[in-house]
Amino acid sequence: REFLKQFLELYPQYKNRDFYITGESYAGMYIPFLVHKLVTDPVENLHLTGFAIGNAYTDQKLDAAELSIDFDEMDAYYIYGDICLLQANQSKALQRQKNHMIRSLTHRGTLGPCTDTFMTLYLNQPQVLAAIHVDGGAGQSFSDCSDDVTELYSSSLTVLDKYPTILQAGLKGLIYSGDADSVVNFIGTQRWLTDDGLNLTVTEKWKTWFGPDKQLAGYTVRYTNLTFKTVKGAGHMVPAARPLHALYLFECFVYGQVACDSFAYPKDPTEYLSGADLTAPTSNGQGEGAGAVVWWWLGFAAAAVAVGVSIVVMVMLKKTQIDRAQYSDVAAFYTNRALSYLHLEKWALAQTDCRRAIQLDASNAKAHYLLGKSLCQNSEYTAGIDAFQAALALAAQSSQLKVSFEQEVLAGLRQARKLKWQAAHDIQTSRHERVTALFHDIVHQSRTHQLHCANTSSPHTKAYVYRLLCLIY
Repeated sequence: REFLKQFLELYPQYKNRDFYITGESYAGMYIPFLVHKLVTDPVENLHLTGFAIGNAYTDQKLDAAELSIDFDEMDAYYIYGDICLLQANQSKALQRQKNHMIRSLTHRGTLGPCTDTFMTLYLNQPQVLAAIHVDGGAGQSFSDCSDDVTELYSSSLTVLDKYPTILQAGLKGLIYSGDADSVVNFIGTQRWLTDDGLNLTVTEKWKTWFGPDKQLAGYTVRYTNLTFKTVKGAGHMVPAARPLHALYLFECFVYGQVACDSFAYPKDPTEYLSGADLTAPTSNGQGEGAGAVVWWWLGFAAAAVAVGVSIVVMVMLKKTQIDRAQYSDVAAFYTNRALSYLHLEKWALAQTDCRRAIQLDASNAKAHYLLGKSLCQNSEYTAGIDAFQAALALAAQSSQLKVSFEQEVLAGLRQARKLKWQAAHDIQTSRHERVTALFHDIVHQSRTHQLHCANTSSPHTKAYVYRLLCLIY
């Protein structure tokens, strides 16, 4: 809020213009907080008009409830996409398929599945750090996900309580989901919009919607002050997979369907530039001329830069041998992946990544903690206890880790000791049962032998044997 206030003071030409707040994924958490704040405590001269969130992570319970598929052979964020095979034991297979997997990358093509890895390696090069004015000597490095941030961050489990106030404010609202994203999937989103969450009233029932290319783009349903749309064939990043349909989706949301139908769009469905300066109608129906600022274009410009970086990196990699590809030198890269392997019950792979992270950063408490969890899941309790103890010591020394993390490590250590004791107890019980069974078998054989002998003896001998066996049993 304070940033927006100061921004309008520094740039008064933007006062009272239509203002939209947009984002995707975890923006499903922080955008409702910001919109709620601006609704309940408005900024002067800020004309808050609407908000749009793609593949919105909104409620931990509802969004995660549908996450019950096998991720082994797919990109969870884009289930139609190729898989990154950039591992040492698969380099030969990559070499044979390099012409297929490393293809021409433009905004008209398909991004390779290993793009994040290549981008991370590229942005951590000394010359790149220098060019963007980052002091690499101070230990700064790029990572798309950071354990340091995670461990200091206080997350919310849900923002559903913010929506009633937001929707009553009369803003335009758009929630959209790529239907090929299995992590923040459209089924979970539909649940928190309806019976299991906000229980919104439907004003326009489900129907298809089409892009400017006259192709099926997805399905849409309308609630009071809120529209939900799915984008067919798109994953977690809708504009990356379906740029034309995404552009059409955004412009129709901002300008309205009537105005949007009058715009010219390219015939190429993977093109994201309309090719013309547009006169943008405002909420009062008046145009602001070619100089109107549409803040949506900032997002597309950022996407274009990311694609450009990917092109440069991939061209460089085409000149090198695939089997020489380097692993990331950022420990968080491996701890993040190890956590995913734990959820997938891939204990050995999780252990491998944890050990790589420890090699890069021996003081990484999270790596030791995840290693302990994976070892215990693999019934290696002694080694798991050692890993938990190392994590506990590091967590106690670090002033950057959350207090709750130390408690998590301690809980893991206690559980590991309990499992070790239980395993030893089970072994002892099993041995006792085997010895008892063996003893009973021996006694049974002895009794059978004595009875056989008694049957061939005198009546007095038989009576004696029976009394003896009764005393034994």
